Amino acid sequence: MSTVLTLLCLCSLTLWTTADGKVLTPQLTSRIEAFVENLLQCRGVVGLSLAVVKGNETWTRGFGMADKASGRPSLPPRCSLSDP
Repeated sequence: MSTVLTLLCLCSLTLWTTADGKVLTPQLTSRIEAFVENLLQCRGVVGLSLAVVKGNETWTRGFGMADKASGRPSLPPRCSLSDP
Protein backbone atom coordinates (compact mmCIF):
# COMPACT_ATOMS: atom_id res chain seq x y z
CA MET A 1 0.00 0.00 0.00
CA SER A 2 2.81 2.45 0.79
CA THR A 3 4.23 1.93 -2.71
CA VAL A 4 0.91 2.97 -4.21
CA LEU A 5 0.78 6.07 -2.03
CA THR A 6 4.32 6.97 -3.01
CA LEU A 7 3.49 6.70 -6.70
CA LEU A 8 0.35 8.78 -6.21
CA CYS A 9 2.39 11.51 -4.50
CA LEU A 10 4.88 11.58 -7.37
CA CYS A 11 2.08 11.71 -9.93
CA SER A 12 0.30 14.51 -8.11
CA LEU A 13 3.42 16.68 -8.32
CA THR A 14 2.99 16.86 -12.10
CA LEU A 15 -0.63 18.08 -12.10
CA TRP A 16 0.18 21.79 -12.05
CA THR A 17 1.44 23.86 -14.96
CA THR A 18 3.05 27.28 -15.08
CA ALA A 19 1.71 30.26 -17.01
CA ASP A 20 3.85 29.30 -20.02
CA GLY A 21 2.37 25.78 -19.98
CA LYS A 22 5.57 24.09 -18.82
CA VAL A 23 5.01 21.29 -16.35
CA LEU A 24 8.47 20.03 -15.46
CA THR A 25 9.98 23.22 -14.08
CA PRO A 26 13.29 23.32 -12.16
CA GLN A 27 11.29 23.93 -8.97
CA LEU A 28 9.16 20.83 -9.58
CA THR A 29 12.08 18.60 -10.46
CA SER A 30 13.86 19.79 -7.29
CA ARG A 31 10.79 18.77 -5.26
CA ILE A 32 10.70 15.37 -6.97
CA GLU A 33 14.41 14.85 -6.31
CA ALA A 34 14.03 15.74 -2.62
CA PHE A 35 11.00 13.46 -2.30
CA VAL A 36 12.75 10.50 -3.93
CA GLU A 37 15.99 10.97 -1.98
CA ASN A 38 14.00 11.06 1.26
CA LEU A 39 12.09 7.95 0.18
CA LEU A 40 15.32 6.08 -0.58
CA GLN A 41 16.73 6.96 2.82
CA CYS A 42 13.56 6.13 4.77
CA ARG A 43 12.93 2.83 2.97
CA GLY A 44 16.55 1.73 2.73
CA VAL A 45 16.38 1.49 -1.06
CA VAL A 46 19.82 1.31 -2.66
CA GLY A 47 18.85 2.97 -5.92
CA LEU A 48 16.29 3.51 -8.64
CA SER A 49 15.79 5.07 -12.04
CA LEU A 50 12.86 7.39 -12.56
CA ALA A 51 11.18 8.85 -15.62
CA VAL A 52 8.36 11.39 -15.44
CA VAL A 53 6.45 12.04 -18.66
CA LYS A 54 3.78 14.71 -18.95
CA GLY A 55 2.52 15.58 -22.42
CA ASN A 56 5.59 16.11 -24.58
CA GLU A 57 7.91 16.77 -21.62
CA THR A 58 10.19 14.08 -20.19
CA TRP A 59 12.45 14.21 -17.14
CA THR A 60 14.71 11.30 -16.16
CA ARG A 61 17.14 10.77 -13.31
CA GLY A 62 19.03 7.97 -11.60
CA PHE A 63 19.16 7.92 -7.80
CA GLY A 64 21.54 5.98 -5.59
CA MET A 65 23.42 2.92 -6.77
CA ALA A 66 22.62 0.28 -9.37
CA ASP A 67 25.13 -2.08 -7.76
CA LYS A 68 25.98 -1.56 -4.12
CA ALA A 69 29.01 -3.89 -4.14
CA SER A 70 30.80 -2.04 -6.94
CA GLY A 71 29.34 1.38 -6.17
CA ARG A 72 28.06 1.71 -9.74
CA PRO A 73 25.55 4.59 -9.82
CA SER A 74 21.99 4.24 -11.06
CA LEU A 75 21.55 5.80 -14.46
CA PRO A 76 18.48 7.60 -15.77
CA PRO A 77 16.17 5.28 -17.68
CA ARG A 78 16.37 5.44 -21.45
CA CYS A 79 13.04 6.73 -22.72
CA SER A 80 11.75 6.90 -26.21
CA LEU A 81 8.50 8.61 -27.06
CA SER A 82 7.09 8.21 -30.51
CA ASP A 83 3.79 8.99 -32.16
CA PRO A 84 1.41 6.02 -32.34
